[in-house]
Amino acid sequence: MPLIHFASQSNNEHILSREAIGADYDLVKTAVINTNRWRTLVAPPSLSGNQVAVLTARDAWSIQPDYRGYVGYDEGDVKHEVNVINVTPDPVWTTTAPTPPPPEPVIPTIVTRRQAKRALFDNGHLSLVIAALEALPEPAQTKAMIDWSDAGTFQRSNAIVQQMAAVLSMDESELDALFIQASLIS
Repeated sequence: MPLIHFASQSNNEHILSREAIGADYDLVKTAVINTNRWRTLVAPPSLSGNQVAVLTARDAWSIQPDYRGYVGYDEGDVKHEVNVINVTPDPVWTTTAPTPPPPEPVIPTIVTRRQAKRALFDNGHLSLVIAALEALPEPAQTKAMIDWSDAGTFQRSNAIVQQMAAVLSMDESELDALFIQASLIS
């Protein structure tokens, strides 16, 4: 018995070859289509990598590129997936996924008194903060000095912290950076 070759009816690609049995041979000769596959007695051509044989007409095969499953990234880091035959990846695509940006730093809302004072000192702000606290009118000065000297922690949202940031002409991002720096002091 001859070999019978099957092609998928959805995209006509070669999917199977097997020995024809009597009923198969009769169907092929009369060009009857199976329920979901084409059949032919003509063998598909030999293939090399990334190729597929496609039944293009009765008893005629063509070779088409097959990069299904390929994932590439273009110069703008846009992901492209090849899911069908006869599509060749663009040569500028790379298979290396883009490196994701580093995560945004977590901005601490609270630091210890020691961390805050060390970060202020490291940035040349400690003497300016002390002078600003000492320049406050009473009773605000005494309250601020108690907090400055006795608080175990400094909260970023605290009114005195916000006031000292204003004295130092710090915007929100600079205050965030100072709190991040302070939180890293061990």
